[in-house]
Amino acid sequence: MNKKSVAVLLFLPTLAWANVEVSSSASNVAEHRAQVYHTPRERREAGLGTKLTDRLTLSGLARFEIASFDNNFRNQSPNAGRDEALSAVQLGFKLEMSEQVESEIILDFDDSKTDSALDEAFIEIKSGRWGLSAGTQTLPFGAYYSHFISGPLLEFGETRKTALLVGYDYNDVVEFSVFAYKGDARKRFTDDRLRDWAAAVEAKFLGNRLRFGASYIADLADSDAHLLKDFDNQYRRRVSAWSAYAVVRTGIGEISIEALQAISKFHELAPSVDRPRAWNFEIAAYPTQTWQIAARVERSDELSNQPERRYGIAATWLVFEAVTMTIEALRSDYKRGFVFDDNGNEIQRQTHFAIELLLEF
Repeated sequence: MNKKSVAVLLFLPTLAWANVEVSSSASNVAEHRAQVYHTPRERREAGLGTKLTDRLTLSGLARFEIASFDNNFRNQSPNAGRDEALSAVQLGFKLEMSEQVESEIILDFDDSKTDSALDEAFIEIKSGRWGLSAGTQTLPFGAYYSHFISGPLLEFGETRKTALLVGYDYNDVVEFSVFAYKGDARKRFTDDRLRDWAAAVEAKFLGNRLRFGASYIADLADSDAHLLKDFDNQYRRRVSAWSAYAVVRTGIGEISIEALQAISKFHELAPSVDRPRAWNFEIAAYPTQTWQIAARVERSDELSNQPERRYGIAATWLVFEAVTMTIEALRSDYKRGFVFDDNGNEIQRQTHFAIELLLEF
């Protein structure tokens, strides 16, 4: 991160402390934000929750999105654009076998996907401050905190795998987790074995108004971005990565900053994309209990086919109790000689509009 990002990060505790004494009306605004979720993990937990039986609960989230993209080229080619439409439904089933044992299955039906609808399926066991979960799940590497429809550029680190996770919660303030999993990537000429691991820590202060988190993953090639897909997911040397974030929540808004980057270089990739990294800064305000306004500034470096800078605004409206609508406008600036369209035209900038309707059930 640059000096400005570090300065913002150091300023966050001061901002949170200044809002320790939050009025009851301001607290209600914070508790009833228009946005349903802020991270991919929160999205998977979204839904009103309907008791099917004493132990089985169903939660769901339906998404409808329309987006428009317009490209501006560096050569003399006229601007070109495209429109996209997406509909998706997420279903979550939680089975509470006892106070200590529960199981979750999350299905994600997306009209842009052709593979399995299974998103997560795991069993979780709790005993005091200790917790253990096993199964297909999103690893706690990175938070990807955002108020926008489009996820931040640093989502290239998001990783979902069959894993065994052990966690410890210290006094409801600091949570540690360590997990082992079997990734898709492996060293060349070696057997595909269970040798991948990661770790994360999150601390919450001032009534959860100030949150810090950091995480590490031993093999970034295992992420859902499939960085070494063109190389049969094989590498000469494993590349690890780190992530860190901070979030401040007050009665009138939120501020978040997050960074994620590879620790070393992928020898298989071109020098211009062999060590991907990105950071994202967002600020949001709640003018009323049913509205949220947000702004974003983010940057990436050596991230294949992605802009160097992206910034924009978004507005979310709580239409009904379980229905929200978000509108976003983003502009992306691309590094010279970095991204080209299917016709070989070099993209200089891109403007993007999107509208999303969310229904919780």
